[in-house]
Parts: sequence; structure tokens; C-alpha cells
Amino acid sequence: MNSYTFLVHWSEEDQAYIGTCAEFRSLSHIASSDSQALSGIQDLVKNVAEEITQK
Repeated sequence: MNSYTFLVHWSEEDQAYIGTCAEFRSLSHIASSDSQALSGIQDLVKNVAEEITQK
């Protein structure tokens, strides 16, 4: 997971934290805390990357 760039920002519109990944721009994870947003997007990217490499 060290080869990916993860970002977390506060969304006023959603009143929640949004986790994103620079290398997978179509993916995001919304959560009530910044740590949940980060772990959520990391898990999502891990799952997608595993699916891609299995094909």
C-alpha cells in the first residue's frame, strides 16, 4: 500500500471526511472520522488492486 497516494479531506457538503487515492481517482470512501476515511479508502484500493492482478 506504500506505492499509493491517499488523501483525506473534510466535505462541508457531506458533513463527513472523504478518503481518496490519487492513482484510483474514481474511488472514494466517506466516513465520520478522518481515520475511518483513510482506512476505508486503503481497504477499497487493496481490494480493487487484488482484483486487477488476479485477472
